Amino acid sequence: MTIHSASTPAITLRRATHADAMQLVEFYARHFADRPRLNDTALWTWEFAAQPSAAENFPFFVLDSGERIEGGIGYLRFDWHAGAQTIAAVHPVNYFVNPNYKGLHALRLFRTALSEAPLVLGSYVSDSAMPLVKRSGFSDLSRHYFAYHFSLRRAATATGKLRNAALVLSRRVWLAGVRTGARLRAPKIHYHSTDRLDLTWLENTKSWRLSNCGIVKDAAYLTWRYAASPVLNCHYIWQLRGDAPIALAVLHLDPTRREAVLLDCLAVNDDFWRLAGLISRTMLHARRAGAQLWTTHALSAPLDRVLRALGCARRQSPFGLSVLCADERLRAQITDPRHWHFMVGDTDVY
Repeated sequence: MTIHSASTPAITLRRATHADAMQLVEFYARHFADRPRLNDTALWTWEFAAQPSAAENFPFFVLDSGERIEGGIGYLRFDWHAGAQTIAAVHPVNYFVNPNYKGLHALRLFRTALSEAPLVLGSYVSDSAMPLVKRSGFSDLSRHYFAYHFSLRRAATATGKLRNAALVLSRRVWLAGVRTGARLRAPKIHYHSTDRLDLTWLENTKSWRLSNCGIVKDAAYLTWRYAASPVLNCHYIWQLRGDAPIALAVLHLDPTRREAVLLDCLAVNDDFWRLAGLISRTMLHARRAGAQLWTTHALSAPLDRVLRALGCARRQSPFGLSVLCADERLRAQITDPRHWHFMVGDTDVY
């Protein structure tokens, strides 16, 4: 598709290829040098060229002036389950355009990405792009998408040592009580923690459901999203019943910020005590690894019940969440937040 304008040279909107990586490096350095993630070639290669479906349709579009790239938009491609139905979905990311090519060029670039699947998810939208998202017909679910945090350890001060010690002790006692309750209510459960993703245990994750709406996560998706990421420091906490895995939590440990981020949580079902046991185990793992803060972002009724029972503080996530679906019958189900299980690992924030 070639677009002509009186004020700018002719420009072509086309699907990118892996060979465009160096031109995009030049584009980002020219206009967005203050954004480290955009200027990380290894990150771009993993996020787009290494996606499981990239060999079929490269998940990135560019505005090409013939001499250099003047804009681009990528997307994360995945399957989405809505009840018994599975549909293709995309999550547009890295939408950046040379200011001289905003307007019609930028609009067509954005709409091209939206046309890639019948379901489109939007998150972490900039203030400048938000009006475009609203005009495009997205339904806003942001008020149901929460950020949670749990302080694992507080630094003592000269005037507050006793209070801080009491707070730390009370949290540890509470978590120990939850773990005891989980062992009594969900017997024969045990855990395995590792920094490597065991592919032999991923055979059944595709069928695991915590809700009626969420991303279908098979071995290829989980390996790409977490194990292959060049920026994540993932630890995997498996929950097993006998020899069979029944749940998985993916935890990113940031030693610089001393923070543990729960990126993902998958399970056979939404059993409260099993989930409580798994989440409390991630907190214990994080504390032992030296983290002082445990956080996550989620739109998930089953997880919300567990996190609030564990004493996590909750507020609306600053990342936001919206969804676009043209099918009226399907939209009624997908825009109901009670049906969702969506976590921060389902975006490209980390």
